[in-house]
Amino acid sequence: MVTVFARQNDDGTWRLWTNSFGVDAPAGTRLNRGGIFPYETLGDHPTEQEAKVAAGRLQVYWDDREMTLRSNRKRKNKWQ
Repeated sequence: MVTVFARQNDDGTWRLWTNSFGVDAPAGTRLNRGGIFPYETLGDHPTEQEAKVAAGRLQVYWDDREMTLRSNRKRKNKWQ
C-alpha cells in the first residue's frame, strides 16, 4: 500500500512524497519508474493547499492503478 502525502521543503515550498513499506521517498523518483500518472501533481507547490489537492489526486490515481492491477492478476489466475 502506497500513501501519498505533502511535506514542506526548506525553502517553504511543498512537495509530494510517498510512503510504502515504511520508506519515504519523493513522489517523482518513486513513480517515474514507469507508467503514466498526473505529472502536474509532481514538483514543488507554492502552498500547502495546492500540495494537498495534488496529493489527493495522485492517491486516487495510485489506488485506481493498484485496483486494476489486482483485478487483472485475479482474472489471469482464474484462467490458468
